[in-house]
Amino acid sequence: MKQKQFTDEQIVAILQEAGKGEKPIIEICRLNGVSEATFYAWRKKFGGMQTRDVQRLKELEKENARLKKLLAERDLEVDCLKEVASKTSERSPEESSGRASGPEGIVFPAPCLPLRGSISFDGALSAAAPSR
Repeated sequence: MKQKQFTDEQIVAILQEAGKGEKPIIEICRLNGVSEATFYAWRKKFGGMQTRDVQRLKELEKENARLKKLLAERDLEVDCLKEVASKTSERSPEESSGRASGPEGIVFPAPCLPLRGSISFDGALSAAAPSR
């Protein structure tokens, strides 16, 4: 992908220059080395913004990306928990009693899951218990 030649602040400055109406847009585009299509795309995105507004937009876009990532991780965790819950509901009555018998009638206790903490995606247990 092509690297940006102008920062968002520079783009806003170019748009503000065009907004003054002192020079035609074609002239401003030629002086800055951009096409008219690029200029109008910038105006569509940044039209009427000041430099501080552009900085706030960047912050909001960054925060939005972070929140989307958190939501995706949470959805994946919920799906995993639903899958585990459906597997435990499909157990036989012998397994759901908490005990399972082996081939020679030996009774094994049901496996225990940790009460605190959560299982991360790599299978490791992350402790959620408060430190003492």
